[in-house]
Amino acid sequence: MKAIVVTDQAAGTAGMTLNERPEPKAAGNDVLVEVHASGFTPGELEWPSTMNSGAVAHRAR
Repeated sequence: MKAIVVTDQAAGTAGMTLNERPEPKAAGNDVLVEVHASGFTPGELEWPSTMNSGAVAHRAR
């Protein structure tokens, strides 16, 4: 599968590369979701690193 990988967070979008990654395997109570399209807003590049670390509770309700 293809994934955008951040190689240099300080470089903004220039620090992102599109790479081929292995397909993830669901385990236990996991759910594997196939995404057909996605996007982001430029402001997301400035979010604190804790947004994806699990330190912040899920915001989608």
